[in-house]
Amino acid sequence: MDKKIIFIAGSYGVGKTTICNQLANILKIPSYSASDLISKQNKESYGKNKYVKDSNLNQNILVEQVSQIKDEIFIVNGHFCLKAPNNNIILLDKDIFKQLSLEAIVLIESSSELILQNLYNRDQKNIIMNL
Repeated sequence: MDKKIIFIAGSYGVGKTTICNQLANILKIPSYSASDLISKQNKESYGKNKYVKDSNLNQNILVEQVSQIKDEIFIVNGHFCLKAPNNNIILLDKDIFKQLSLEAIVLIESSSELILQNLYNRDQKNIIMNL
């Protein structure tokens, strides 16, 4: 059975989970969070800071966890880049997305103002941006 995996990507706070839940409800298919799948395996909790200690290990765990999902079609939401503990940006290797054998990728974008409001609503944390 070839799985049909829809990957929903976007920045922190853009609304991926909300959109995935709505799509899953409309399409009657399951939706999974990449960070939840990874956390389930490595027992590492990703708090409000969203820092990732070992992005390569995490992405390998994601590939393994996705391969174990029995659904024929489903949604996974995640990122193309992550935050290191030193606040540097970690670009994920594109081979990870090839290994996932994605049927489609949807990039969610929004205004910085809406993302900041979403992050505040979700995390009760104000973020100051110097643009």
